[in-house]
Amino acid sequence: MRNPKIEDTIPLISIIIPVYNVESYLRRCIESVQGQTYHNIDIILVDDGSTDSSGNICEEYAKRDLRIRVIHKENGGLSDARNVGIKSAFGDYIAFVDSDDYICEVYIQYLASIFFENEADIVLCGYFQGEEECFPKRTIRYRKILSFDSKDMLRQWHGKYKQIETMAWGKLYKKLLFVDNNIYFPKGYIFEDVYTTHLLVEKAKKIIITNEKLYYYYKRKGSIINTISEEKLKKSLCAQNQRLDFFSKSGFQEAYERLVVQRQKQYMLNYYLSVMHGMQQLRFESIYLFKESYSSVCKFKETKIWEQIIFFLFNYFYGIITIFSLLRKCKA
Repeated sequence: MRNPKIEDTIPLISIIIPVYNVESYLRRCIESVQGQTYHNIDIILVDDGSTDSSGNICEEYAKRDLRIRVIHKENGGLSDARNVGIKSAFGDYIAFVDSDDYICEVYIQYLASIFFENEADIVLCGYFQGEEECFPKRTIRYRKILSFDSKDMLRQWHGKYKQIETMAWGKLYKKLLFVDNNIYFPKGYIFEDVYTTHLLVEKAKKIIITNEKLYYYYKRKGSIINTISEEKLKKSLCAQNQRLDFFSKSGFQEAYERLVVQRQKQYMLNYYLSVMHGMQQLRFESIYLFKESYSSVCKFKETKIWEQIIFFLFNYFYGIITIFSLLRKCKA
């Protein structure tokens, strides 16, 4: 296997792209990575057993760009594909890009400059999301960065930066955070980022957050995250519960409380979705779990007044929500 390191003066960065049945979006993703202004990159396309033309598209681009490597494997899910990419990476630094997303041309250069200037272990940036085919115009006119050590970052978890803290993408990492600490994405799980990112932060000495939006999260119909099923909703709660266990045992009480509040909102959402989609078992489980936690959650310091009001209304008047949800379903 060839080592694509072509410039000894700047660090090699491996960009891992898991690929599974995304033939309609894959070219845009690959070309956005190829077009980076930071050239010393190792592009790893992990074809996770695609049954459409995605694997052939990967090979097509690999023939034209020596920086691209293709790994074909049996389908094992997003976590497994990312793990294969980590273990195959030539670079000492890695980034993840999902194959239906795309990135700004300065994405790697911008993150790398902050990364190396500050001797960081992880750098996070903002992102756009939607269904646009072209990258939105960048509006930030100055670079604002914030620095955290691992305890500070975990202490504020799910606070101001909850929109960017958990996802695997939108970040540049030292590869050793994964390798030296044996931290990998749990195979066979969805919401794999929820299980993993806080563990990486715990092992990092310095985490940098920038206000620039350089990643485009493309919300496509049919993706794993954007489809609704009882199994998926339950797996989301399972991931949240495991993360909650970490924050509870680690003594980050404020972050723990914020995450419990978030889980309480998830119970409410699950209840609504279960009514709309006829998932009776989930409906009863959701209201039971909500009521079980209601009293303690309302006493948390991190529970805002408006959240307490919403929880109160749901706790005592969820039947009305059921009626309105069913009426809405009938009209639809």
